[in-house]
Amino acid sequence: METKKGSEKHVRGLKLGEFEFPDEILPFEQTRSLWTDHDGSATKVHSFVGKYCVSTGILDVCGISATDDDGTAEINLTDFVCIRTPKAGENFDLIVLPAFFVATARSHTPIYMTSEVSGQNEDILIRVFAWNPSGAPEPNAMFDWHCCVQLLKDIVG
Repeated sequence: METKKGSEKHVRGLKLGEFEFPDEILPFEQTRSLWTDHDGSATKVHSFVGKYCVSTGILDVCGISATDDDGTAEINLTDFVCIRTPKAGENFDLIVLPAFFVATARSHTPIYMTSEVSGQNEDILIRVFAWNPSGAPEPNAMFDWHCCVQLLKDIVG
């Protein structure tokens, strides 16, 4: 429950998931990513019939990350979205390749960003590499990223 007192915002009895915080403790939180899943279309190309379009689900995710001391970062896409893990026999959503990914450095000096995307179990793994203009890895480089993947909805479990 939120109450406003002047320009201050007070939070009482805050509950996040399974955790409940007493009135005296205000947990720090920040937005890690924004995402949406919606109905959309995919354009495909077949060697015999050419281009055709199909209806599909789309998962669109954007976030902020930073490289480690070695100039690399790993993004597991499911760490940035709230897709519920199904129980046995329940229908589920499935993220599938290909993934369309772009990273943009948050820097006043030139930094080059490269990436590789792969499927890993029921997740998408994205490895990001930051490089300075001389070709050396760039440690602790902040970057914004955006990823769009196909989302197969309500797969029968």
